[in-house]
Amino acid sequence: MNDSTSNNRLNRRHAEFTDYFDSNDMFGPSLKRRPIPHSVRTQTPLKHSAYSSLLNQSNSVVSLLSSTGGLFSPGRSASETQSKKALFGSTMMSTHFQNQTSDVTSADSSIFAEDDAKISECRSIFDDFADSLNLGQQEIFGPVQKYENICREKITPLRNICKTAIPSQGRLCRTFGLINVLEHEMDTWNLISSLYKDRYATERQLEDDPMLLDCYRPSEKKLTDALFEQNQTLRQAQLIVDWLENIAERHLEDIYNKVEFSLDHKGSWENTLHLLQTQRAGIQTGKIRNIVTELDPDAPLRQGKCLADLDKDDDDMLLRYVFFCIRAGRLDEAHKVCSKVGQLWRAASLVGWQLYHDPNMEQLGPGGKVQAVEGNPFRDLWKRTCWKVAEDERLSVYERGIYAVLSGNLSCILPCCSSWSDYVWAYFRVLVDQNVESNIHQSFVGSRPLLDLPDSYTNKRLTFDSIFAEIAAGTDEKISREAAYRFNMIQKYVILGDIERLIEAMHAWCKEESDHMHPHLIRFMAHLVLFFRSLDVVGAWEDLCDGILVEYIKLLIQHEHVQLVATYTAKVPKDHQIYLYCKFLEEINGSELRRRCLELAEAAGLDVPLITKLVVENIRTANPDAFVTDADLQLEAVTSKGDEVKIEAIEWLTFDPKQRSEALQQANAIMREFLGARKLAACQKAFDAVPLDSIESILTLWQKKTGSTILPLQDEHAIREYFCIKAYLEAQISFSRWFEHLHHAKPSRPEMGIGGDFTERVAIEHRLQEYEADLEKWQQSLMNQTEATKKSIYNVLLFVDGGWMIDQQQTEEEIDEKRVKEMSQLRRLCLPALCFLLHKVLHTTEQYQECVQIADIIASDDYHLYKVFQPEELQKLLQLIRDSAVMLLDNGFDPLGYPLS
Repeated sequence: MNDSTSNNRLNRRHAEFTDYFDSNDMFGPSLKRRPIPHSVRTQTPLKHSAYSSLLNQSNSVVSLLSSTGGLFSPGRSASETQSKKALFGSTMMSTHFQNQTSDVTSADSSIFAEDDAKISECRSIFDDFADSLNLGQQEIFGPVQKYENICREKITPLRNICKTAIPSQGRLCRTFGLINVLEHEMDTWNLISSLYKDRYATERQLEDDPMLLDCYRPSEKKLTDALFEQNQTLRQAQLIVDWLENIAERHLEDIYNKVEFSLDHKGSWENTLHLLQTQRAGIQTGKIRNIVTELDPDAPLRQGKCLADLDKDDDDMLLRYVFFCIRAGRLDEAHKVCSKVGQLWRAASLVGWQLYHDPNMEQLGPGGKVQAVEGNPFRDLWKRTCWKVAEDERLSVYERGIYAVLSGNLSCILPCCSSWSDYVWAYFRVLVDQNVESNIHQSFVGSRPLLDLPDSYTNKRLTFDSIFAEIAAGTDEKISREAAYRFNMIQKYVILGDIERLIEAMHAWCKEESDHMHPHLIRFMAHLVLFFRSLDVVGAWEDLCDGILVEYIKLLIQHEHVQLVATYTAKVPKDHQIYLYCKFLEEINGSELRRRCLELAEAAGLDVPLITKLVVENIRTANPDAFVTDADLQLEAVTSKGDEVKIEAIEWLTFDPKQRSEALQQANAIMREFLGARKLAACQKAFDAVPLDSIESILTLWQKKTGSTILPLQDEHAIREYFCIKAYLEAQISFSRWFEHLHHAKPSRPEMGIGGDFTERVAIEHRLQEYEADLEKWQQSLMNQTEATKKSIYNVLLFVDGGWMIDQQQTEEEIDEKRVKEMSQLRRLCLPALCFLLHKVLHTTEQYQECVQIADIIASDDYHLYKVFQPEELQKLLQLIRDSAVMLLDNGFDPLGYPLS
């Protein structure tokens, strides 16, 4: 065959194919106007081109769903689809060109310490998700769509900083990892939205009602429309195919940029043509190659010869790209690129899938005009031919894969798949194909019988469960490893609708891997269970959902998302609420921030009074101080950091006036502990932490509530104890002032010089006069301070109505045994010490008679102070009183201080 004959044949085929495309307008006018990489399929809710006519059914489930937007929205443009940034790390094209298939859901939580500003900005995604929760009150799928959009918005700036980088570049490794996680999440939200919108809408209509066809002999297209309308399983399978193709489509432009230089020519096999021409011209080109001698499309197979090396490489790259286009749901782009490189015969072979429909069988067009016929009337023949091509082992793996996809030949698609997502896409694509073809062969009535499908096509019927079982049972370790990735497992359970196993799996991850699980994965799982709750599909797994939410709340606390903790704490049962928010508040410092946290808790409906009470109790009892022994009385302990924390905790109960009673009780408990540990300075700080108007607030609120001025015993006891502690602190402070005045404020006597002239003697006499005047003032001040100290100590020893740290009345039901025990210990610890201090003050200031009278006070049955003394303490005190009595005798008085007769 000469060159002119070959070229004439190609020209004739070109003209025939061009006429065929123009007459049938296989993709519609929109295809001719749309450039790479936009997809005409995104104009339809169910994107597979063969079944896109569902959109025309005004009374369909799809029409019902389209009003809510998302994948079912007919107004969703191709540019919107292209702008979606979603996970591609586990898809086929990514593994070929990016080699990113690792599981990214387990990561060091220190990702938030990344220096990159864009990663720091991603912290706001937690706030954005919280803001979206309220959308569920207006539209059940509103939050899910918002979640997807939030992820997309966060991915865009991250991708901008990574455009010129590679994942292995040091500092940006975490950025790439974060992008991958957010893309996984965005895709999963998209899947959930599309599937559950269909499931939710299907529940609202009768699924089993047959669709009435409005024609006697429904066409393939009409039959398929009816099938998708009635069969929810098939509809969901197509949504899954569309979803996976959407993910792949977003990377198609990058792949095209890599191969464009090889596909940027108008002719096909130009290098082979050149070799043939040079050989026939008698020009030696080196080693004689066993290449084809004819250039029709079947020549390589018919002759068993090869193309020129460059043409073979171009063909391999073309076939690979065409398969990627089909994998991305872009048959229009595959057809376009085949036409561009001159392989119109291959372009024609890709468009035989359209379902046949002759609208003239129902009615003519306006004015009685004949309407255009849609689809391929010999589609069964075309499909059987595609099957045979896919089975031809002489062809390359991608060429076989192309026609395997078009004919539903699963065994020939899988060799082209290199990831878990590819496998899922292949299986579900074949499942849809099987159901559509089976329905057409069973129901279609045409002018001729349809050709039977191959036996291997109908031998195995796929189901959702069998698909994932087969993938899991496969021998490819890489696919098995990817199937265990967290987001892939979540997607599997969402597709299967197995909410119970999904919740169980997520709960197990939280318990086993919470320390190193990626923060964004925990956030995703928490919002996923909240969405399932809104659908009321959780069932008996509420406890597990609570466990997942608890882990997320812990994450928010760990990463200091203060504004969000209350919102999510309100989503768990009350016992969890109390525990979690208490733990959160225990780490909050600063009055304004504490007040804000309580305001957020109140707005979220949490039990603020109980929470704040438990916060203080938890802090107070975390590291209790032991009461000192008698041997330790001489030393005062210093205030530790732990003591400061306990003191600051009282503030939690002071923001709400209604909690002043509780604040007083908790402060008393803290002060009892400090007094028992001899931490007087800490006790004074705790006392100062109680607002001065607390007593008044308690009385006022109770009077407003009951109209009575008689407080409950618990409040009465707390107020009395508060005054007891106040009296004791005043006594200690007064003694400290007295001691300071006695030992450090006394003026020093001037030195008296010997001899000297008149001037020096006058100066000395002047200093002596000043000293005597200062000494007199000091003595007077000492006496005043002594009187004040005596009074403050007597206020404790002779405390009214029963004694210091003793309740006036008590019922058995209200007895706090721990408190009563501590108060008794404080009496034995503090009162003897005060008696010793009182004696010291009196004896030092030569008030010996009053020193002796201390014994009368201790022995009095009105106060029972003798009961709080240990025998050795009484012995010591009596010895001191004896010393005072001796001083009386020395001064001419009897031992009791009375004048001798």
